[in-house]
Amino acid sequence: MPETLLPLTVRPELSKITLKQLQDFYMLYLYPYEYKYNLDNGITVVLNFELDQFAHLAGLHYIKTNDRKFKKYKGSYAYDLINSGDLTIEELKKVNRGEFNSQKQRLLSTHLIYHIVNAPNEFIIDFKPPEGDKSKMQTDLIMHSDKVGKSLVLGIRKVDIDNNIYICAPNTLLINRNEKYTDGQDTFKINEYSVVKKIKDEIE
Repeated sequence: MPETLLPLTVRPELSKITLKQLQDFYMLYLYPYEYKYNLDNGITVVLNFELDQFAHLAGLHYIKTNDRKFKKYKGSYAYDLINSGDLTIEELKKVNRGEFNSQKQRLLSTHLIYHIVNAPNEFIIDFKPPEGDKSKMQTDLIMHSDKVGKSLVLGIRKVDIDNNIYICAPNTLLINRNEKYTDGQDTFKINEYSVVKKIKDEIE
C-alpha cells in the first residue's frame, strides 16, 4: 500500500516495493496538492505536480532499448502502463538492466519528494548547471530539505511568471553527489509555506 511509504525518510528496499506503489503514492500525496512558498527575496513560488510527470521524475525515460521504434516510458503512456500493471520493476530490468541500475536510486527516491516539498529548507533561484554537466535539463529552481538531506534535491521549471509569482512544476529529481547541484548557488530562505488540496483522490 502506498501509505506505508509516508513515514519513510530513506529509500525502501527494491524487493519490498512495486512500481505501482510508487506511482500511487505520487497520485495520493503529491499530485492533488498545490504548494506555495513565500521566499525572503520577495518571490512567491507556486508548485503544482502534473498528472503524467511521475515517470520522468523517476527517470524511467532513460530506460530504453537501442531500437529506434521503442516508445520511451514517459508521460501518459508510462502512467497507463504502470496503472494497469503492465509495466513493472521486473519489466524495466529486462528492457535494459544497466540503465535500470543507473536510475534505481532515483526511482526509489520518488516518495522522498513528499518530504522535500512539505519540509523544505531553502530554494535556489536561477539555478546554474554545474560545469561539465551534460544532462541538458531545463531546470530553473532547486529545492531541498534537511529531512532527507542535500544528497537529494528537486529540480523545478517555471511554467509562467506573474510579477514576483513563479508558477512552477517539478521536472527532475537529482541525486546530488558531493553537492554538485547546490554548491556555489545563491539560496533563499522560506518565510511562509502553505499547501492546499485541489483534486480529490482518484486512485483505482
